[in-house]
Amino acid sequence: MDKKIQLLLKDKKAMKDEGLFIVDTEKILEEVLDAGIKVERFFYDDKKITDKFSTLIPAAEKVKSNDISRFASVKTPAGFLALCRAPQKTINDFKSVRNIILLDGIQDPSNLGAIIRSGAAFGFNAYLLTNGCAGIYSEKAVRASAGAVFKVDVKTVSAQETADFAREYSFFITDVNDGVDIKKVKTEGKTVLVFGSEGVGVSEEIKQISKNKIKIHYPGDVESLNVAAAAAVIFYEFSSK
Repeated sequence: MDKKIQLLLKDKKAMKDEGLFIVDTEKILEEVLDAGIKVERFFYDDKKITDKFSTLIPAAEKVKSNDISRFASVKTPAGFLALCRAPQKTINDFKSVRNIILLDGIQDPSNLGAIIRSGAAFGFNAYLLTNGCAGIYSEKAVRASAGAVFKVDVKTVSAQETADFAREYSFFITDVNDGVDIKKVKTEGKTVLVFGSEGVGVSEEIKQISKNKIKIHYPGDVESLNVAAAAAVIFYEFSSK
């Protein structure tokens, strides 16, 4: 494995900026291929892998086992690393979508994946992510989503791009104190459902453009729901509106 590719694989920020991610388990690789996602480079240390994934042979390169283990995200590597390029979406790809999900600073990849899994189950297939979010194609996010991250449209957006959506979309944020019970909420036209970070919630910039506050009523004596759990409830309620 040449030094240039090793430096890239070590630099998570550069990987994210270039829309690249690593796959190192057979199940996830099968999901990637089924979704039509491009595999740019394929490194392996066992010929049985290339026999199974013969379509990847043009991109395949045999390397030492320790090269695989150095960059694998799992403790027991499957004998390969696939360097994949995420689908590139534009803002215009989202302009005609009726319901968009905006994930604002969701830093836990497991929560990120779980939200997308629930959303996809209820027909929400368009996701905008602010720059503070975890990598959507990280191993933890992919596993938590049960592969749903490969079946939805995703784009990272700037603050200005987010604000531009407020011209055509109604933004909904959760507010346990001043929100309207979600069962009583009525929606018209295009909507953006916003889910904020686990620690600080929705950012002030997005609060400023969000005209609608909602909350989930529950009888139990708990302060709040985990963001992924709350998202699942909201997806269920909004899917019937």
